[in-house]
Amino acid sequence: MRVREIAKKEGKKINEYGVFRVKDNHRLAGKTEEEVYKALGMACPPPEIRENRGEVEAARAGELPLLLERGDILGDIHVHSEASDGIASLQEMRKAAERLGYRYLAVTIMPRT
Repeated sequence: MRVREIAKKEGKKINEYGVFRVKDNHRLAGKTEEEVYKALGMACPPPEIRENRGEVEAARAGELPLLLERGDILGDIHVHSEASDGIASLQEMRKAAERLGYRYLAVTIMPRT
């Protein structure tokens, strides 16, 4: 909704077919999401942060946050093995952690009742 408000102030409209100039209905963008946001003078906010919590303003200011990527995750500090309520053995979990490139893995135990 916020993006449509911005488009309207700029004499544009947005629908499922793209971004259009209101005065002559000329299509300005719409092949990609990036193109749509660019037509409004902003970067494309990643879908993960599209919650109407300031991401549009951040995109317009060129201040979108960097998101975590898989390579940024160094380990896991809460996993369960078959020793409690998990399904994998400690050995299977160790191998999986190695495949993921983890530096650490903390196995937690939930006592059986």
